[in-house]
Amino acid sequence: DCRSLPMPSLVIALPATAALIAGLCAALIGWDALRRPSPERVTWTGAFLMFAVAAACEVIGSAVGWSPTLARVYYLTGAVLVVGVLALGELYLLLPGRLPSVTPGITLLVAAVAATAVWSAPIDAARLPAVGWQALERGPFLVALAATINAAGTLVLAGGALYSAWKLRAAD
Repeated sequence: DCRSLPMPSLVIALPATAALIAGLCAALIGWDALRRPSPERVTWTGAFLMFAVAAACEVIGSAVGWSPTLARVYYLTGAVLVVGVLALGELYLLLPGRLPSVTPGITLLVAAVAATAVWSAPIDAARLPAVGWQALERGPFLVALAATINAAGTLVLAGGALYSAWKLRAAD
């Protein structure tokens, strides 16, 4: 529970800083995507926007209290989708022109399934003021969905970073 921390200003300042930085990244990458369109730039713009929204939800929840909607938006954008969307951008970068044309549709379908699962999950209203988003009851399907998206996304991001480092080292 973040409310028991001795410095509540940090509970707001850190996610506020993260939201600001993510918003700036989204704006810069989005501007670049307008000038030089590419699937990875558009995808990363969406991912940074998601992260900014999640961090802003944390700021609002910590400052004025959590609502069921705020908890759901936070969990969907921050805990479920953002790593997968970042990884999709990485795949677009690493495999230019080789992802199937249905990739955006599949991504939207997964996001819709995730949103449905998050919005269908019960929230323990009695615990909401004390534990915030953690009052969202995550059943087996939602846990499996979040774990799968995050594990696969992390593998893609880590693998992409290792591949890029290997290519850079090979170029020397």
